[in-house]
Amino acid sequence: MELLFSLLKGVFYTLLMVLLWLVSYFGFWFLLRPYKKRRYFKRFSQNVGLSPRFYPLLGDFKFLNDEYISKGKFIGHFLRDIAFVKPFKKFFFAVLGMDDILFVNDVSLFSDFQKLVPIHLDREPIDGTSFGRVGGTGGLGQDKSTELWKKRRMMMMKTIGVNHASRFIPIFARHCQKE
Repeated sequence: MELLFSLLKGVFYTLLMVLLWLVSYFGFWFLLRPYKKRRYFKRFSQNVGLSPRFYPLLGDFKFLNDEYISKGKFIGHFLRDIAFVKPFKKFFFAVLGMDDILFVNDVSLFSDFQKLVPIHLDREPIDGTSFGRVGGTGGLGQDKSTELWKKRRMMMMKTIGVNHASRFIPIFARHCQKE
């Protein structure tokens, strides 16, 4: 009987510790961290826009749901609207689940961000790792900096660059005005 009691006590304390760990883990990711990040970006309010209110656990999903999804609007209109909010903000910060997203609204800042991308990567290829064997390979962030990597990177950057994407702005504007 004493052995059973000590076994149950051990199981109870183990479950209690696991529960405490889960509460602290999710509390950090969905309460503390988004609140601190939001408070950090409020210091730059002249350049960074924020959603009107902080919703614990939901983040900006609540704002997106109330303003767009529940009204039957396309969620992409959120991106359009944050770019044209008055007064104009160069950035918009949003918390979507565990992801922090900093939207860049100012096209002139694109070249500054492009300078942050490293030109030469010297990491080991992922092919030989266990993840590489299971998860596959081929990402630009996982390959060594070779001439092929440089060519692929430049093709990718041109595709998502301002000059290439700017051709589609009138099409986006027409579709947004159809609403």
